[in-house]
Amino acid sequence: MISSGRSVSSARMRELDERAVREFKTPSLLLMENAGRSVAEEILKTGAGKIAIVSGKGNNGGDGFVVARHLHNHGRDVEVTFIGERGQLKGDSLINFEILEKLGVPLGIHTKDWDWGDADLVVDAIFGTGLSKNVEEPYKSAIEEINKLSAGGTTVVSIDVPSGLNADSGEVMGVAVHADITVTLASEKMGLRKGDGPRYAGQIVVGYISMPRALLNPNQF
Repeated sequence: MISSGRSVSSARMRELDERAVREFKTPSLLLMENAGRSVAEEILKTGAGKIAIVSGKGNNGGDGFVVARHLHNHGRDVEVTFIGERGQLKGDSLINFEILEKLGVPLGIHTKDWDWGDADLVVDAIFGTGLSKNVEEPYKSAIEEINKLSAGGTTVVSIDVPSGLNADSGEVMGVAVHADITVTLASEKMGLRKGDGPRYAGQIVVGYISMPRALLNPNQF
């Protein structure tokens, strides 16, 4: 996996994403596609057969939808739980949700009564780098349920940062996912190595998303 070799702040990562789209004409849909595919590749290495994907309404959730598609196409038993209302989805996330609908991937829209106990592996795609306040319901109870499964031996993979962890400070925002693996996208996020980050992130893997090489030049940080 390729990265800049340095960790970045959430603000810096947003800037890189925006510049990739604006200056290098890289479609945001392509960046999401590559992000999800990178995460799916790591999950396939685990050999897990039954996989639950828990997605929020933002781009992190959209990454989760891409993960679901790739795992489904590889023959894995995949079920997606979307925390929110369908009308809240937009842009690239909505496109990837609609693809899952066409593929017939099981999709649940829930705000309570979580049920992922029979999964071999849970994918945390709830929050990305933008979380700046304490986690509220229904996300809080979803994260607590994921952590119960983690404590019982279920493998947990987080996309970019464990949901509930501040991407800059490593502070737990009330509650955070205990991940076995965090596939952080394009470059490591500062919070993964600071504060509580190391206890929550597990193994850190940098996922290749085809971020333009010029933007990841260490001399530009």
